[in-house]
Amino acid sequence: MTEPRSTSNSGRLGRSLLEVVPGAGLSGRIVTASSSGAPILVCIHGGCFDHSYFDFPHSSFLAAAEEAGVCAVAVDRPGYGASPRPEEFFDFRQQAARIDDAVAAIWSTAEIRATSPTGVVVVGHSIGSAVAISLAARQPSSWPLRGLLVSGIHERTPVGSLGAYPDIADGARVELDDDDARGLMLGPGGSYEQAASEALPEFLRPLWIDDFRGVTRTWPDEFRVLAPQVTCPVRIAVAGFDPLITPTVEALGRSVSLFESSPFREPVFIQGSGHCIDFHKVGGEFQRESIAFALKAGASREVPWRGLSDERDSRPETKEEVCCS
Repeated sequence: MTEPRSTSNSGRLGRSLLEVVPGAGLSGRIVTASSSGAPILVCIHGGCFDHSYFDFPHSSFLAAAEEAGVCAVAVDRPGYGASPRPEEFFDFRQQAARIDDAVAAIWSTAEIRATSPTGVVVVGHSIGSAVAISLAARQPSSWPLRGLLVSGIHERTPVGSLGAYPDIADGARVELDDDDARGLMLGPGGSYEQAASEALPEFLRPLWIDDFRGVTRTWPDEFRVLAPQVTCPVRIAVAGFDPLITPTVEALGRSVSLFESSPFREPVFIQGSGHCIDFHKVGGEFQRESIAFALKAGASREVPWRGLSDERDSRPETKEEVCCS
């Protein structure tokens, strides 16, 4: 695996997950908590990245978690990094089951439990959000799930993406052209720093075509089945310039309403961003607000959640547009 470049803000923050938790069965990076009584954040990357998505230059979610004193674990999904993946088709529910086992090992590790974590909040991006929702819908029994934060996905996929890569065999991997990746992952000019555009190619990884076909062909039906099974607080964010989903307030509102068993739903529509919200100028604020939500969710057993009204849930919060040249 090609490692991302090392900078002062990204690359190798934290420690190897397998060194801290040998029984995790998945590779990744971990930053341990510097304060007690906070949840563990388990972060699941999307299709064209590995765990280093969460340690991107100048916009590192791991760094934001470390600054907040929170333990964060960025895992490599099966087939990415050094995480094994079976040769046969491996769907999102199967990936979720593998990550469920990894989180159980993380939760039982003495070093991590020494800071008295309040539970686990699962963070997902893009295809990683499909896996995160699948994981939350399992209602894990071996570790306490306290919250779910997802971005870059909801129940609708643009029709134009359904026929992409028709000649690629199942089980194969595809690589995005650098410029194509920028067009898909980043928003309009001015919504991100030039340094983000320059750094992006070094963080790209080949995409499993099975993941792509799963999210474009079967995910809409899967979402409608899984979302009602999620019983923890949920924060779902959609970017206004995301070409990989249907980026509208209305679509976000419909998707959030499907989490009918969640005690608290926080929809966020972010105007000035493309698919990878973390990589944009709004990324730092987005990460801080996500961690604040996670901290609140982590305390949900001690402080009962007061669910929002249907009227509030159906009207997503809209962040101001950062730019747009």
